[in-house]
Amino acid sequence: MTHLTSVMLDKGGLRAALLTFCLFFLINFTPTTAQDQPNEWVYRGDIAHTGQYDSPPMLTAPTQLWQFPIERPVRTSLAVVGDLVYGGSENGNLYAVDRETGKEVWRFTDKVSFVSSPSVLNGVLYVGALDGNVYALDALTGKEIWHYTTGNQIYSSPTIANDMLYIGSLDNNLYALDPVTGKEIWHAATAGQVWSSPAVDANGTVYIGSHDHFVYAYNGKTGEQIWKFDTGGEINAS
Repeated sequence: MTHLTSVMLDKGGLRAALLTFCLFFLINFTPTTAQDQPNEWVYRGDIAHTGQYDSPPMLTAPTQLWQFPIERPVRTSLAVVGDLVYGGSENGNLYAVDRETGKEVWRFTDKVSFVSSPSVLNGVLYVGALDGNVYALDALTGKEIWHYTTGNQIYSSPTIANDMLYIGSLDNNLYALDPVTGKEIWHAATAGQVWSSPAVDANGTVYIGSHDHFVYAYNGKTGEQIWKFDTGGEINAS
């Protein structure tokens, strides 16, 4: 289980927010080994964003194992794959932290901030950034494999399905990229910014919300619009 805490500090007349990663384990609970961990991690648990994770139940109150200090807010959800915990910060860094010790393993530095939550598949970490780029990084080393530039900031978190990576951008588009090369396969334009993270059903249909008030359904392979539904208000939710 992951937990995030915020502490306000007063130093030299300035107030700063200190954010920390905190990883907890349960009393009388035997933690899984790295070999037991999945080799992939998707925002909200699966491509349909059900919020369900295959993990042991919490039967007792957790105790703190470690904390990792970060000087700016952490708005991403964390990803845990193998020995590493991944998360981005508004300080412009994406971190990989050892899940047993809380020690930094690597960091990837961007020009601005990370708000998008990372997904990990087959040893590659995928994430969007507020510089408008989608990044693919080696999950073990943090080395950049490729990046794709959209037309505006990215708050959306990537979903990988149908052998494609789906992600929204504040440039009003939903993108489908090749997760191996980073090449665009298709994009679909809405009439508003796309903050929402795409969900994919068992048939490969991609669903996304937009600030134009509509929920859209697209053919995941071609990007062809199947339907849209007017909610009457801007959509930030995933």
